[in-house]
Amino acid sequence: MSFNSAGLTGKASIDKPWLQFYPESLRNMEIPKITLESFLRMKNPDESKDAIEYYGKRFTWKEFWQEVEIAAKALKVLGFDEGDRIPVFVQAVPAHYILLLAAEKIGAAMICRDDTPEELCFAIRKSKASTAFVHDYVSKEDEKLFRATTPMTRMIKVSPYDYADRNCIPDYIEKEIESRYPAETEPTEGDLTWDEFMNLGRNYNGDFAAPVNPNRPLFGAYTSGSTGISKLVIHSGANIVAVAYQMSVFVPASEEQETWWLPILTPALVAATISMTIFPMSAGLRVILDPFCPINDIDVRFMELKPNYWALIPMMCEILMKSDRIPEDYDMSHLRSIGPGAEPMNERKYRETEEFFHKHNCMHTLSAGYGQSEGGSCFTLPNPMFPLKDGCVGMPMPATVLSVFDSETLEEMSYGEIGEVCMNGPAKMLGYSGYMGEEMTERTLVVHPDGEIWLHTGDIGYITEQGIVHILGRGFTERFGGGYLFMMRMESRVVEAEGVKDGFFCFVPDQDHEGFFVPYLFVILDEGKSLEEVRPAILAALEEHEYPAEITVIKERPYFHFKTNRKELTAAIVARLAEKGTGKMKVTWTQNEMASGYQICYSTNSSFYGSKSIDVPSTQKLQEVIGGLKKGERYYVRVRAFNSSGSNTYYSAWSETESMIHTSITLGNVANGIEITWTKVKEASEYRVYRKKFGESNCTRIAVIRDDTTYVDTAVENGIRYCYYVVPQVAGVKAMTNIAAQMYLEAPKIEKLWNN
Repeated sequence: MSFNSAGLTGKASIDKPWLQFYPESLRNMEIPKITLESFLRMKNPDESKDAIEYYGKRFTWKEFWQEVEIAAKALKVLGFDEGDRIPVFVQAVPAHYILLLAAEKIGAAMICRDDTPEELCFAIRKSKASTAFVHDYVSKEDEKLFRATTPMTRMIKVSPYDYADRNCIPDYIEKEIESRYPAETEPTEGDLTWDEFMNLGRNYNGDFAAPVNPNRPLFGAYTSGSTGISKLVIHSGANIVAVAYQMSVFVPASEEQETWWLPILTPALVAATISMTIFPMSAGLRVILDPFCPINDIDVRFMELKPNYWALIPMMCEILMKSDRIPEDYDMSHLRSIGPGAEPMNERKYRETEEFFHKHNCMHTLSAGYGQSEGGSCFTLPNPMFPLKDGCVGMPMPATVLSVFDSETLEEMSYGEIGEVCMNGPAKMLGYSGYMGEEMTERTLVVHPDGEIWLHTGDIGYITEQGIVHILGRGFTERFGGGYLFMMRMESRVVEAEGVKDGFFCFVPDQDHEGFFVPYLFVILDEGKSLEEVRPAILAALEEHEYPAEITVIKERPYFHFKTNRKELTAAIVARLAEKGTGKMKVTWTQNEMASGYQICYSTNSSFYGSKSIDVPSTQKLQEVIGGLKKGERYYVRVRAFNSSGSNTYYSAWSETESMIHTSITLGNVANGIEITWTKVKEASEYRVYRKKFGESNCTRIAVIRDDTTYVDTAVENGIRYCYYVVPQVAGVKAMTNIAAQMYLEAPKIEKLWNN
């Protein structure tokens, strides 16, 4: 398809160049302003068709709507009313979706979370609800915690076997379900089973339906917190309809009802409830709910069910690709599309994933999409004309507008310019609720100069003249000294280095320069390769400002909430740096004109066991500052040169070992002088204290201290500034504290006190 850029204004929000790829009938898409129930009924007029399937039990739409009405009445009996919030902490079982539609009927909102018991208690308190829906395998201890710390007095306990045919549950899934039950269970007075809850509705004949209002809050879910603080995102029925209605162009018509498989993912994820369940239900697909499939048996279950569509995520793709249970000639042509969500893949992983499916006769082009919980989880649809390069995530959905802005001036940027990606459209959240909800909403839903409210994603990227969106990473992450760090670009280059199988970065806050970040790299190496062998190739793939502060070899990717667990790894690095200390030492060395770089090795022992290494791949740079040093600790340092020639790297011998001790002092005024306190050095025989007046050139030794790390200088004058440093005496080691300055000020005396 040819593209003519003539007539473009340079502003994506005005031009909407992506619409050229949609049929004429979709270019001015009008989203119906209706409730979620009305939308699902409109899209599925034949109520004899299946809506969902759950472990051997299929629900027709007629049966589903009957259950929804009964549940709505039961909620009314329990005292829920219009505007109330209903805490629901269950997996993707039929009860979750029945409650969602029932909540809409009575005008209430469902609040979901998948987290620790303490965080669930927080959600209940914010809901101000006396009833919560949980699974019947909740532990006795957790139930006691809920009752002691929240207004909850009743639990509705949903069994994984509710609505299931136990005879149809595979043994390995039943084993997974049974493993969730604690050793001790105890019925609590006032709690109800799901059947008992539904019986309340069956026996109720009063009014229960709230006035129709598609803009009323309906679904709230806490974000996973994988990129920061967990936030409660609130959506209306109209928001959910807007997402599903636009996504409907993704599923082609079929004479026979096809299936959509949703394994494992919790419905507390906005994407799992909206894009991965409500959307396929609205598209006429039979949604197979499979929340208790063990993650490591995803390959077996996939071959059993043979779904036409699958809510794929990179973590599950990896399990399939590593499986030794899938036959080489297994036919996957039953899949109508392939495309992972949840988090982006590097370019090599995209290629390998597509090759895997093609090898198994699923010949579709691998696609990628983009979205956020705050916008209903889906902003873009795939466009197979454009390869998945440089963070390509397809084109905006028909009624959704994406553009790139300067996040400070709110000026809209032109095609190809990098800035913050912002979204406008009918699927924007109503706002955040809960902790700091109002403040965070104001920062996220921002009125722009055009008068429109734009959703600020916090993601950095650009849009091409064709309207194709590219996401480069989270936030403008800058390294001290200059240079932005774009995560996906860096990862895609690193994994192409010879000997690297996979890898990812964590951007860690710079402990010495507020507002800046330092990259840390985690890599999985090809079998038989060592970090020493592949390090030069990794560094050659990166720009100098992108060099990792540390490279860690791991065996497999760690995951949290189905995403690469960068959050926990980053927190661990920050904690380790804090424990190590904030001290620094500067190392300089002589130049070798034949070298292509240098390697510094430092350790707290002279044998260099457990040492750290820093590569300086530059012929001109002859110094390096090493941070994170503990005060009072002795450090041994050595340097060697290296030359990278093709695939080979040659190293010189190590320099002679030098050592130093990092120490520091603090100063403060006391009643009779200036108090100097310094780091204790365990090897020091004594400490020599030096002083000079500010502006003088030479320091004078004023004290020798042997059994203390504090000295008070009483020979000072009021209003005069003094400089001090301390030299610990350790044989054969260079050790000196920092130089610090302090003005001595005499303390005033109180002359008189009296009642006033």
